[in-house]
Formats: sequence, structure tokens, C-alpha cells
Amino acid sequence: MRTYHLFPIILLFVYCENQNIIQRNLIDFVPQHTVAIMQVDDFNMIKNALQNQVLLNQIVQKHPGLEATLSAITPEGMEGPALYCFSEKGKSEIAVSLIYHKKPDENQTPQNNRNRRYNGIEIGIVKKGESLFYQSELAGIQFITDTQLVLENSIRNLSTGKRGLSDPDFYSLGRSIDPNAPMHILLHKEWKKVFPELVPDTPLFPGVGNDWSVFDFNSKKDPFTLDGIAFINDSLPDRLALIQNTGNKTILTPKIVPQSFTAYLGLSIENGNVLENNFSKFSRFHNLALPSIDLEILNSVDEIAWFVESEHKAVAFHVNNANALEDFIGEKNDEQSILNSPYYKAALPKDVLQFLEIFGTKISPKWVFPWGEFLIYVEERDFIQTLIRQYKTEAVLQKDFHFNALQKSLADASAFLWIGHAEKLTHHWKKETTTESKGQKDSFDFRGYPLLAFQGVGDTQFFQFRLTAQADRPEQTKNTVVNQTTFTLDNTPVSEPQWLKNHRNKTMDIAVQDENNILYLFSNTGTLFWKKQLPGAIIGPIQQVDLYKNGRLQMAFRTQDRFLILDRNGKVVPPFDMKISGDLPLQPLAVFDYDRNRNYRFLLAQGKTLKMFNSQGKRVTGFTLTQLPHPLLHPPKHFRMDNKDFIVLQQTNEQLRILSRTGKDRIRLDENIQFSENPFFDYLNTFTSSDRFGNLVQIDTKGNISRKPLKLNPGHRITTTSKSLVTFSENNLNIKGIPVSLPYGNYTPPKIFYINDLILVSITDLQTQKVYLFYSNGTPVGGFPVFGNGVVDISNADDDAALELVVTAGEKEILIYQINF
Repeated sequence: MRTYHLFPIILLFVYCENQNIIQRNLIDFVPQHTVAIMQVDDFNMIKNALQNQVLLNQIVQKHPGLEATLSAITPEGMEGPALYCFSEKGKSEIAVSLIYHKKPDENQTPQNNRNRRYNGIEIGIVKKGESLFYQSELAGIQFITDTQLVLENSIRNLSTGKRGLSDPDFYSLGRSIDPNAPMHILLHKEWKKVFPELVPDTPLFPGVGNDWSVFDFNSKKDPFTLDGIAFINDSLPDRLALIQNTGNKTILTPKIVPQSFTAYLGLSIENGNVLENNFSKFSRFHNLALPSIDLEILNSVDEIAWFVESEHKAVAFHVNNANALEDFIGEKNDEQSILNSPYYKAALPKDVLQFLEIFGTKISPKWVFPWGEFLIYVEERDFIQTLIRQYKTEAVLQKDFHFNALQKSLADASAFLWIGHAEKLTHHWKKETTTESKGQKDSFDFRGYPLLAFQGVGDTQFFQFRLTAQADRPEQTKNTVVNQTTFTLDNTPVSEPQWLKNHRNKTMDIAVQDENNILYLFSNTGTLFWKKQLPGAIIGPIQQVDLYKNGRLQMAFRTQDRFLILDRNGKVVPPFDMKISGDLPLQPLAVFDYDRNRNYRFLLAQGKTLKMFNSQGKRVTGFTLTQLPHPLLHPPKHFRMDNKDFIVLQQTNEQLRILSRTGKDRIRLDENIQFSENPFFDYLNTFTSSDRFGNLVQIDTKGNISRKPLKLNPGHRITTTSKSLVTFSENNLNIKGIPVSLPYGNYTPPKIFYINDLILVSITDLQTQKVYLFYSNGTPVGGFPVFGNGVVDISNADDDAALELVVTAGEKEILIYQINF
């Protein structure tokens, strides 16, 4: 959407007439002290909107007494146009009036009711329930109100040739409304005092001026949309006057607003000199305690953004060139670093801080850190870490699909843009109403509308507005990824985090070990269950077993000189805290369950020695191969093909041995294989790997060897499932024969996940710290790549349909992403 033309603007400037000459228009009869007007042109559309639009219904129901009054004051079969006027009556009461054109067959006053006259005009008094209403015809206009004094004042104005309101801008706005809209709302700045329940305290929400503004109601949009306009009052400088003529541009700061935000306000500044002049006028008019105004520091800034996240606040500046970025920071005092990103002590001039408070919110920044072309100022050091983590995972507003959908209904260029996170604002409003004891603890319910927006487009003398919301679109959550949870270890992790099944609640937990050999177990939401000091680093992945065949799972693994099995609580399962030799090279623990009956065999390879243990921790004497002529390149692997068991050993002398359960050679090969760095896999019912020349090597159960050239370079990687082959060479990923070209980098081996009949392939570039994820057809999963610096693990970790990905990030951080399909 390039722009929205809210009104026939020319009408704003052509209206001019003698105030003493009454034109018989509805708007001329608006009563004194009116602060809000609702002009209804199409009652049928409004009735349909009330039935179909949840938000509009909520607004009406916020004031039950007012809803009853509107219903009682409206004649049967009302068609429109009509004005509902809301006027101040005393300190906290509202007078409601209805003004509309009299129909030819409509009586002047109702029958069978008490009537009286005032200044020669008859007033009909109607009782509905316990309420009285007063009705008269004024020069062909029907006037109904719940307050007699309001009607008498209007009669008096008619007799003296005056309007109820004297502000000429009000009438200009009133005559500029879109004739095709079913309803229009005109608001004076004082309307909030009359309807406080409709104006909850909302962080960073910008004002719409000190005088009148008018909004057109668009009933065709869900939720409803208000398009508005307001004049800028040069003689009474307000927040809008601060940004008069500062320009409209595409707002860029959604790039650095975290998705965890509560509210955000972005402000365009294309002309810093104009901003300084506006602020000088504002400060003089409001007697601000500023000895001088000098906003020269903002000359290199074309955008300012404020955002709040719960109790945290930040302000960001978009600086238009790299040199200006350095100049803006100035002297870099007390340089520190979080997640490899530097930050510094912050300092901003007093007049800049005053401006930030007036237009956005009061903030006392203590720290500043650069992010691309932005400078972000915060009050708390911890908030920097939160922000950088979200930036690295690209969990920012610009990447939010609801925001992208919302942008289609907004102008491309604007003077300001406010966005609110509906769910978090709802919590904020409930907290505020409870704290202030207003007697109304409920708040607006924006379920189904994740984002709210208020946009302003400036011109020389007026601003155009759009107030709208983005309806939830659950189907758009498919093929997306979000950073679900982040948690930290005490020290740098040295193992890749992996999912382990939680037999208690049928979900998944996370196990990871740090550089001090401490093993952690976390829930799938990052809650720490326990941590345990181990005698050494775990070699290879942790494997889960059910030693007692009762559904309760244990963790089996080895360190350099210990073989350990821990229970769910991190306690040793006797006798599995076993001292073993640490001869090099060491291989990870191999666990075999030949018949899937949980009669486990644990095979340990160190140096040239093989040791096999059973589920009771005793040596398996039936496995006769205990010494090897050469060490192994990879841990032993068990395969079952043609209803037979095979144990595969890759020796360093390029000999592949394929054994039976007892350790005897089951298949003897006539030739050696120049192994690559890859182990063997079960692929298409063959033992499959690659050689150092880039050939795919396959061996059947009769010992026949075939080689297929794949043109893979040295250092290549392969991995398979029983039917899918994935290779990676230089920057070329190949998934089931489908090539995928990646940027050059330093990549981890690819990894295949087969979950819920879905094949996914992951690979991580350690250089750029990006995690890639692809479907089996080579298409990237939506939202990827994401931030991460290690090998990932993927599982359905909870009870929803989404999958969860866990990966290391930063120095001590672990990230959990939710992948929606």
C-alpha cells in the first residue's frame, strides 16, 4: 500500500463563512462542552459490525449504562445520518444527545407524554424505564437528549444564531469526512476525561494533538480500522507540533525491536534543524527548564525508536553513516562485551533526554551498544544480553509474520509508527487497573489480534492517522521458527546439547556438559533439574537405556576412564560407575539391543582393546574379540539386515571388519577400503560409507563391494537413513540427489532427522554462526537460517505439533527454537 488518502483534503481549506449565519447542517447543532461525536451514516452496517466485530463489541460493553442510553435514545427504524454527541455534565457525568434530520411524516413531539415550551419551542418529555429524555425540533432538525439543560442551551443558541462549538477547525474537520464511511468519530482532547475506561494507560502511545481530530470507521476490515486527521495548532505547541515538517519515511527500527516487546514507537526525522526549531518553540511555550536547545547531535540521525519490554526500556537511534556512528557514541568509556558484542557507558545531552521523555518516555540510559547502523541505549546491563540474543536469532519485529501482514494495511512512509503487542498490553492494563483500584479489573481482550498499530503521516498543517489491528492468521504460523527459550550454563558448554526422553511426563529434556565437566539436565523450557560434577568429559552422545524394563530410563555414557549410568535424578545406577582404561584413541560408548528386548550390550573400545558388558555390569564372555590388531576410527556400530546381526568395525589400517554377535568375522572382505572421515551407515540394505576419493562405497551382506563416484572433495561428509543419502562437499549440500548451494564457510557435518514421517537435514556454519534446516526436497524450512554455533538436536519435545531445536549460542547460552509446520 503506497499511501492512504483519508479525506478530500481540499475541503479543509475552502470552508469559510460568517459565524452568525446558521447553515442547517447537523454539525451546527452540536451542544456546548461536547468532547466526542459519533456520526452514523449507515445504521445497518454498524449493526452488522457490532454483531461481527469482537473489538467493537468490547468497546461498547465497556460502558453498559451508555449502551443502554444509546439504545433508548435511538428511534425505531433509524436510518441516518445522525450525530450522537457526548458532552461533559459535571465532573464525571456524560450528557448524551442524538441529532438527525426530521422525516416528513415524523411528529415534532411524542404523543401521550408531558410537553413544555422553552423560548417558544416545544420540548417533549419521554420516559423510558427509569430515565427521562427530552426532544425538540430545531429548524427541521430533531434533537433528543437525556439532559434538559443541554437541549435548552441548544434552543438558546438557535435563537441567537450561534453554534454550540466555536472552534472553526472543528467544522473544517467535520466537513472533510469520507461520505462513504458508515460511521465517523470526532474527538476533542478532553474526551479521555469523559471516557476514562476507554483510555487505559498505554506505553509509548502518541497523542493526536490538543484540539479536534476526526476518524472514519471502516467496517469492512476485521478488526475495524479508524482513519483520522488532525490539524497542527501552531499557537499551542503539542507533541504533534514537535514533529511538524520533519518528514515521512519508511520506518527502519522494526529491525531492532525484539519480538518480546510490549510497545514500540518509531519516529522519522528527515530534517534535524526543523526538529530543533520545533522543540525550541515547544520548550518556550511550556517553560521547560532548559538553558539552551541544541540537538545538533541528532543531525546524523534519521530515526528514533523507543521500545519497552515488561519493566525494561530502550531508545534507539538510526545513524545514517558509519563515521557518524562513531561520532555519536563519542568517547568509548568502560568498554565491555556480551556475547562477543561490545557496549559502553552511555551519555546523552540533557535536552535530548528531555525530548525523548516528552515524545516517548522518560529514560535514563546507562549503557549503549552498536548494532549495525543502530545505537541502542538501555538502563540495565542485563537487558543488553537479552537484546543481542534476540538480534542474533533474528527474533525481531521485522521478522514477525503478523507484523509483515500488518504492514500491508499501513502507509509505506510515515512520520511515526506505534505498535503494541496485544497480549502483553492486556496484562499491563489489568495490572494498572488493579493497582489504581478503579473497580474494573477486566481489560480489553485482544485474543485473536496479536498486534495493534497507530500510524501518523505528516503534512504541513495536519496529520493523517490510521488506528488498526492485525487479525491472527494461524495458518501463517506454518513453516516458521521462533526462539522459544534461552538459558545459560555456569561455564562454556563442551558437549552438544541433546534431547533425552523424560519418562515421567512423556516429553523431552536437555542434557549438556560444560568445560568444568559439570553435567546439566534441563526441562524443555530451560528449567534446571540438576547439575552433577563428573570425573571427566563425556565422550560421544549420551544414550538412554531401560535397565529394569519398567519404562524408567537411564543415561549411559563414558568418560576417558569411567563407564557411568545415571538415573533420572542424576544418581549412579550400581554398579555402573566403573573404572576403565583410558588407552588412546578412545571411542564413544556403543550400546546394542539386538532383539529390542532391553537385554543391552555395552561395548567399549579404547586403543586396541574391546570390552563388552551386559545390563548387570558383567563382562560378556560370549563376545570373544577382546584385542584388535589396530585401533578403531569410529565406535563399533550394530546393524540388522536379512534377520541377522552385524557389528561393523573400521580399523585404522583401512580394514573393515563385519562381525557376528560373538565377535567372530561374519563377512570377510577381499580388499581394504581407503576410509574417509565418515562412519558406515545402513543405507538401502547395504553397509554404506565413502572413501577418501569421494566415491560412495556400498557392501552387501555377501561381501560384494561397489563404488560409485560422487565427485566429493577431501574432507567431505555423508550421512544416511535407511533410504535417504545426504552428502556435503565444500559448500555443496546434496539431499537425496537434490543439490543445495550454501555460502562458503566452516560447516559441521550434516545431520538427518526423521520425525513424524518428516525428513529434515540440518547443518551449521560455525564461521557465521548460522543454523540451516532443509526439507528432504532441498527447500529451506521457513525462518532459517537462525543463530547458533554448534550441532543441533531436534525432537518433538512437548505435547504440541511443533518440533523443537536445541543448539549452543554465544559463550554459555543454549537456545531452543520452535519449528512450526
